[in-house]
Amino acid sequence: GAGLAKALKKQISDQTKVCIFSAKEASEDLERELQKFCHVIKTDAYENVNVSEQDYILKPEDTVISEAVFTSASNVERFFQMLTEEIMVERAYSIGKKTTEALKKKNVVNICESEESTYESVVSLITKK
Repeated sequence: GAGLAKALKKQISDQTKVCIFSAKEASEDLERELQKFCHVIKTDAYENVNVSEQDYILKPEDTVISEAVFTSASNVERFFQMLTEEIMVERAYSIGKKTTEALKKKNVVNICESEESTYESVVSLITKK
């Protein structure tokens, strides 16, 4: 969020109105940083919801997920809410620092963090292996 706000600051004036469409439970970093130099309108465009047990993607006998990609800290939370505590993620790809911190809180050890917080950087990281 702060990085995007910094980049936008060079392009907009204090008279600019910026509309942010985000998840209801999104980080407030971008909004907070933008408010320092422009008018911000935040709209909750969607809400992350928990997956019901019937929607689980794993079979009861599965205990290891070899690789998983995470593009936000909220993705980490939702993903691990779906899993039993016995399931381990061997390698996680993270889009950035907050996502990496969320993965560490879930005891994921092998985390590959992208150099930039962009989808392109995550894809580059995955294809390097």
